[in-house]
Amino acid sequence: MSVAESEFRAFRERASRATCLEAAELVARCDRPDYEPEAVERAFVDLEAEARRWVDPDASLRIRAEGLCTCIHDVRGIGGDPDQYYREDNSRIDRVLETGRGIPISLAVIYTELGRRLGLDCTGVNFPGHFLVRIRGLRGGAVAGPAAAAGEPLLIDPFAGRLVGPGECDALLRSVLGQDASLQSDHLEPATPLQVLVRMLNNLKQLAIGEGRLDDALRWSGRILMAEPGLIGEHGDRAMLFERAGHIEAAIEALQRLRSGVTDPALQARIRSRIELLRGRDGGGRIVH
Repeated sequence: MSVAESEFRAFRERASRATCLEAAELVARCDRPDYEPEAVERAFVDLEAEARRWVDPDASLRIRAEGLCTCIHDVRGIGGDPDQYYREDNSRIDRVLETGRGIPISLAVIYTELGRRLGLDCTGVNFPGHFLVRIRGLRGGAVAGPAAAAGEPLLIDPFAGRLVGPGECDALLRSVLGQDASLQSDHLEPATPLQVLVRMLNNLKQLAIGEGRLDDALRWSGRILMAEPGLIGEHGDRAMLFERAGHIEAAIEALQRLRSGVTDPALQARIRSRIELLRGRDGGGRIVH
């Protein structure tokens, strides 16, 4: 199944009303004629029925969050895949539900969707290098029990299936960005469904690049721009991929798009120099000095 540009545009237009699950399903449908949305819905209905046995509607927010983790990770065995972390199926929500293995962002979709169905205010968190889940309270209209008042937002590491505190987040940040990094408030800001969509697409693009599948990487890159045309920097990645694939004219066109979208004179000059360098290639792909 090929997802058309119109579908990405439609998602972008209703992104404020969309869910993370809808973003994940849009990604999972790409190039998947066998994708079955009904199977995904059945899996969530089944999970919800199980989760209601573990998430007490009269308990505190922390106890509810712990119950959610227990149900998903311990009872259902859905968690991170450290052995085959980079396989494509770990980014496909239907396969994650089937195998019980995924990466942080695909697992976070399960937590946020199940939490939403249970009346919790769950969002993803675009934490650097490791997607998290944030529970801030109850969703609008949900009835709170006497002990369910929300305090500070709670954070879940969906890969490990447990709550994490500021100290653990700080250590996780340093493991990704280096020992000089310090935890900032914007590191824990909720991710929008559109951001989830773009990050999942980018994960698949990076996987294809790492495996040398340049045509696949370009296809995922194109979908990123369908989802978020304003990501000017994506044209730089496309230029690099086109050049590696030997498509010099396409690389030049991508660099021209990149140059038209940046305002820094020094960066514009570097892009112009790169364009001139590529125009100096002969038919055999060598640089003409």
